[in-house]
Amino acid sequence: MREIQRDILNDEILHVDFIQLIKGHKVHVKVPVEPLNREICKGVKTGGVFEQVLHEVSMEVLPREIPDILSYDVRDLEMNQSVHLSDLSVPDSAVLLDDHNLVVFSVSTSRGAMGIPSEETLELEEETTEVEVIGKSKPGEEAEE
Repeated sequence: MREIQRDILNDEILHVDFIQLIKGHKVHVKVPVEPLNREICKGVKTGGVFEQVLHEVSMEVLPREIPDILSYDVRDLEMNQSVHLSDLSVPDSAVLLDDHNLVVFSVSTSRGAMGIPSEETLELEEETTEVEVIGKSKPGEEAEE
Protein backbone atom coordinates (compact mmCIF):
# COMPACT_ATOMS: atom_id res chain seq x y z
CA MET A 1 0.00 0.00 0.00
CA ARG A 2 1.28 3.44 -0.86
CA GLU A 3 -1.39 5.65 0.70
CA ILE A 4 -4.64 5.32 2.65
CA GLN A 5 -7.22 8.12 2.68
CA ARG A 6 -9.67 8.16 5.58
CA ASP A 7 -12.80 10.12 6.35
CA ILE A 8 -11.86 12.71 8.99
CA LEU A 9 -15.19 12.42 10.79
CA ASN A 10 -15.60 8.69 11.27
CA ASP A 11 -12.15 7.32 10.27
CA GLU A 12 -13.61 5.08 7.55
CA ILE A 13 -11.30 4.20 4.67
CA LEU A 14 -12.21 6.16 1.57
CA HIS A 15 -9.43 5.21 -0.83
CA VAL A 16 -6.31 3.03 -0.92
CA ASP A 17 -3.44 3.39 -3.40
CA PHE A 18 -1.51 0.20 -4.09
CA ILE A 19 1.85 -0.11 -5.76
CA GLN A 20 2.90 -3.15 -7.73
CA LEU A 21 6.46 -4.18 -6.99
CA ILE A 22 8.43 -5.92 -9.72
CA LYS A 23 11.76 -7.48 -8.86
CA GLY A 24 14.62 -5.32 -10.13
CA HIS A 25 12.43 -2.27 -10.87
CA LYS A 26 12.83 0.95 -8.90
CA VAL A 27 9.91 2.81 -7.33
CA HIS A 28 9.41 6.55 -6.92
CA VAL A 29 9.20 7.55 -3.23
CA LYS A 30 9.50 10.59 -1.02
CA VAL A 31 11.65 10.07 2.06
CA PRO A 32 11.64 12.47 5.04
CA VAL A 33 14.89 14.22 6.04
CA GLU A 34 15.89 14.69 9.69
CA PRO A 35 18.74 16.69 11.27
CA LEU A 36 20.69 14.95 14.05
CA ASN A 37 22.30 16.85 16.96
CA ARG A 38 20.58 20.11 16.05
CA GLU A 39 20.69 21.27 19.69
CA ILE A 40 24.52 21.16 19.76
CA CYS A 41 25.13 22.65 16.30
CA LYS A 42 28.26 24.89 16.37
CA GLY A 43 26.67 27.64 14.26
CA VAL A 44 23.62 27.87 16.51
CA LYS A 45 25.83 28.05 19.61
CA THR A 46 27.58 31.11 18.13
CA GLY A 47 24.28 32.91 17.55
CA GLY A 48 23.13 31.57 14.22
CA VAL A 49 19.67 30.43 13.22
CA PHE A 50 19.20 26.80 12.09
CA GLU A 51 16.79 26.29 9.23
CA GLN A 52 15.53 23.10 7.61
CA VAL A 53 14.71 24.09 4.04
CA LEU A 54 13.85 20.67 2.60
CA HIS A 55 11.71 18.22 4.59
CA GLU A 56 11.53 15.31 2.14
CA VAL A 57 13.52 14.03 -0.82
CA SER A 58 12.18 12.44 -4.01
CA MET A 59 14.09 9.40 -5.23
CA GLU A 60 13.85 6.27 -7.29
CA VAL A 61 15.09 3.26 -5.38
CA LEU A 62 14.73 -0.50 -5.23
CA PRO A 63 11.86 -1.42 -2.88
CA ARG A 64 14.08 -3.40 -0.48
CA GLU A 65 16.42 -0.39 -0.08
CA ILE A 66 13.81 2.31 0.68
CA PRO A 67 15.05 4.16 3.77
CA ASP A 68 12.54 5.11 6.48
CA ILE A 69 14.29 8.45 6.95
CA LEU A 70 17.43 10.24 5.74
CA SER A 71 19.41 11.59 8.69
CA TYR A 72 22.33 14.03 8.68
CA ASP A 73 24.51 15.03 11.63
CA VAL A 74 24.54 18.86 11.75
CA ARG A 75 26.67 19.28 14.92
CA ASP A 76 29.69 20.57 12.92
CA LEU A 77 27.67 22.98 10.78
CA GLU A 78 29.20 26.46 11.22
CA MET A 79 27.66 29.92 10.76
CA ASN A 80 26.70 30.64 7.12
CA GLN A 81 27.21 27.01 6.06
CA SER A 82 24.66 24.74 4.48
CA VAL A 83 24.08 21.08 3.69
CA HIS A 84 23.07 20.28 0.13
CA LEU A 85 21.11 17.33 -1.18
CA SER A 86 24.30 15.84 -2.61
CA ASP A 87 25.75 15.68 0.95
CA LEU A 88 23.11 13.19 2.14
CA SER A 89 23.88 9.46 2.24
CA VAL A 90 21.42 7.51 0.12
CA PRO A 91 21.24 3.79 -0.72
CA ASP A 92 23.43 2.59 -3.61
CA SER A 93 20.46 1.91 -5.88
CA ALA A 94 18.85 5.30 -5.21
CA VAL A 95 18.70 8.05 -7.81
CA LEU A 96 17.82 11.48 -6.44
CA LEU A 97 15.14 13.16 -8.55
CA ASP A 98 15.60 16.65 -7.08
CA ASP A 99 18.44 19.04 -7.94
CA HIS A 100 21.59 17.93 -6.10
CA ASN A 101 22.43 21.57 -5.26
CA LEU A 102 19.23 22.14 -3.25
CA VAL A 103 19.90 23.29 0.32
CA VAL A 104 18.54 20.89 2.94
CA PHE A 105 19.83 22.52 6.17
CA SER A 106 21.53 25.85 6.79
CA VAL A 107 22.79 28.02 9.63
CA SER A 108 22.61 31.74 8.95
CA THR A 109 23.10 34.99 10.79
CA SER A 110 20.18 35.90 13.00
CA ARG A 111 17.79 38.56 11.71
CA GLY A 112 18.81 41.15 14.32
CA ALA A 113 22.50 40.91 13.42
CA MET A 114 21.74 41.66 9.76
CA GLY A 115 19.92 44.89 10.58
CA ILE A 116 16.56 43.23 10.06
CA PRO A 117 14.31 43.60 13.10
CA SER A 118 13.59 40.38 14.94
CA GLU A 119 10.04 39.13 15.49
CA GLU A 120 10.15 40.33 19.12
CA THR A 121 11.22 43.84 18.06
CA LEU A 122 8.43 44.01 15.50
CA GLU A 123 5.86 42.96 18.12
CA LEU A 124 7.08 45.63 20.56
CA GLU A 125 6.87 48.31 17.85
CA GLU A 126 3.29 47.28 17.06
CA GLU A 127 2.29 47.53 20.72
CA THR A 128 3.76 51.02 21.19
CA THR A 129 2.39 52.53 17.98
CA GLU A 130 -0.69 54.67 18.59
CA VAL A 131 -3.49 54.29 16.13
CA GLU A 132 -5.54 57.30 15.06
CA VAL A 133 -9.22 56.41 14.80
CA ILE A 134 -11.18 58.24 12.14
CA GLY A 135 -14.87 57.58 12.15
CA LYS A 136 -18.09 58.93 10.76
CA SER A 137 -19.60 61.87 12.54
CA LYS A 138 -23.30 62.30 13.16
CA PRO A 139 -25.16 64.56 10.75
CA GLY A 140 -24.84 68.19 11.78
CA GLU A 141 -21.55 67.66 13.64
CA GLU A 142 -18.21 68.61 12.20
CA ALA A 143 -15.40 66.11 12.29
CA GLU A 144 -12.46 66.95 14.52
CA GLU A 145 -9.18 67.53 12.75
